[in-house]
Amino acid sequence: MRSKEEAHDYRYFAEPDLLPVVISEKWLEQLQNEVPELPDQRRERFIGQYSLSQEEAMLLTQTRQSADYFEKAMEFCQQPKAVFNCMLGDLTYHLKQDNRDISECPVQPKQIAELVRLIEEGEISGKMAKQVFAKLYETGEDPRSIISKEGLRQISDEDQLQSIIARVIESNPEKVEAFQAGKTGLFGFFMGQVMKETGGQANPKIINELLQTKLRKNP
Repeated sequence: MRSKEEAHDYRYFAEPDLLPVVISEKWLEQLQNEVPELPDQRRERFIGQYSLSQEEAMLLTQTRQSADYFEKAMEFCQQPKAVFNCMLGDLTYHLKQDNRDISECPVQPKQIAELVRLIEEGEISGKMAKQVFAKLYETGEDPRSIISKEGLRQISDEDQLQSIIARVIESNPEKVEAFQAGKTGLFGFFMGQVMKETGGQANPKIINELLQTKLRKNP
């Protein structure tokens, strides 16, 4: 039994009751402009525009909501890698704990951007940022307000740190002597003592530089 399409006498005839549809180039262009950016296109743009890796761009564009969140944060901050790390780290952790998706996130993109800026400016350390984020997620307060209330501001004043370093060195003359004799592994001890004296709020980069100078100069 032959199918209708294979029949030699089968023909297609235009429907006389239907008018021909004429599609203009202008209308086609309008429709193309109305089509939203597709995930693959957005992924490639993220790689080029924000210098993200293929994997980072892939993770951010898994959902439209996460990609939108990232781009809104980037309106207030020019640190794409730091924003990505915050989103995929602390933000994802807290959302999973509450069984929420990013569309239900209590932390606004602008707040993520502000937190990243505070780290970059040395106002808080990465460790402090985790404490600030937890409070931010819980209360929705401004990061600067949380830092002020919780007393989490990083100590970066060199005069203040010099004074603390001097006390630590004076309290540990034997270890200073051992360090200067070649036991450089003791440097971590001095770093730890300064951090202990400051309640973990000293700027580690500045401490490192000041300690290196002080220990090598100390007779």
